[in-house]
Amino acid sequence: MTWLRLRISCRQEYLDDLKGLLESFSAASISYSPASPEAIFDDPSVAQTFWSITTLTALLDPDIDLDILMACVRNRIGTENIIWHKVDLLKDEDWEGACKAGFGPVFIKDKLCICPSWADPPEGISCLVQLDPGLAFGTGTHETTSLCLEWLVENPPRGRRVIDYGCGSGILGIAAVKLGAAEVTGVDIDPQA
Repeated sequence: MTWLRLRISCRQEYLDDLKGLLESFSAASISYSPASPEAIFDDPSVAQTFWSITTLTALLDPDIDLDILMACVRNRIGTENIIWHKVDLLKDEDWEGACKAGFGPVFIKDKLCICPSWADPPEGISCLVQLDPGLAFGTGTHETTSLCLEWLVENPPRGRRVIDYGCGSGILGIAAVKLGAAEVTGVDIDPQA
């Protein structure tokens, strides 16, 4: 299937209205990205924060009446508030397969392996953690995570209590248990963790 991809950049205060409108047009997918490089430093325990200028991308049925949709967009948020927009066609692909292809087993010091569920676990590895990547990460490839995993492999926490602040997917805590920790406490303020 081919999708109509609509991208609209606007100020963050118009995103909810725009999202609601696109949902009423049966958008199959809606995502957000920065319209320009701008870091967001915010407390993840509060409501979702977006960039001051955000690009909303929606995938829609290609047979939709684009003139009617854009008239509704202009009516909902105002023509002057549409900073930029672009419409094109996007060929459907195996998005899930493409995402999975980017994640395979991650080896730490040839003793620990973080392996997603769709990959065959390697033989002969002494410690295997099966964990799929997601919103709270969990791949073991981030530098701070891989360094902590290396430290755990080199200093197994056998019989010890471990605490993981900012645990995300829980990858460090799971690895600690697999490496002999007696107890693990994971703490995070991100609701996606």
